[in-house]
Parts: sequence; C-alpha cells; structure tokens
Amino acid sequence: MLPVLSRAFGWKAAVGFQSSISVLCGLLFLIFYREPAGVSSAICPLFVEMCPAGVANSVSGPGFGGGTGLLPWISDRFGGRRLSFLFFGVGACLGGTLLLLSLWVTGSGWGMVFLCVWIGFFGIGWYSLFLVQVAESTV
Repeated sequence: MLPVLSRAFGWKAAVGFQSSISVLCGLLFLIFYREPAGVSSAICPLFVEMCPAGVANSVSGPGFGGGTGLLPWISDRFGGRRLSFLFFGVGACLGGTLLLLSLWVTGSGWGMVFLCVWIGFFGIGWYSLFLVQVAESTV
C-alpha cells in the first residue's frame, strides 16, 4: 500500500499516512488497554517490572539501535545491494539464533544477553534497511 500511495501522492504523503496509522494504534492501545487483575505496573517502559520478557526486550534495544544504523551504512558502503543485505540480516538472525539456542545449554545469563542483542541487531535492526528498499523500489 505504501508504494501505491508514494506513486500517487508522493513519498511525504506515504510517510505521513504510515505515521498517522502508528500514532492512531498507539492511542487506541493507551485508551483500551487494561492491566490484568493483580498486576500493578505502569504502561510507561521506565516502570516495567523486571520480568524475563521485559529484561529481554530491554537488552535487545541496544542491538536494535546498532542494527538500525549500521546495516544500512554497511549496505551503502558495499554498492547499495539492499536486498542482499536484507536476506543476510534475516538469515543471520535465524541461523545465529538457532545456533546460539542449540549451544546455550548451561543457562548462562551472559549467553542470553548476547542472544537478545543478536536478535535486536539482526532481527529488528534490518527494518530501516527494509524501509529504504521499499522507498527505492517505488521510484
């Protein structure tokens, strides 16, 4: 849908549409979400309880930040082959995760930290590269 909007109305309109949908979904979440009974944590990420899922999400954040900037930068430095880097990123996430999970039998906390950063870098960090690929494919 974004490529169609981009061609019809320009890339700024497509980005505005995507942004407005994201903001609308966030507002709907804030309006309709209710904490389960017996849970007393705020929606704000600064006050999330330190449960395993929250810790994993927090630890994957720096990997995501690094991947968001570094993967497109590396792609630009090697001839702009974005589609190849997208496949590499997804493959590295999948292969690395399977390898790390198969080797991680001791229950090491540092192993899990590394796994979360790996997933953040390759599993989520490729998204900005994907957006660039979509934008370039509409031109």
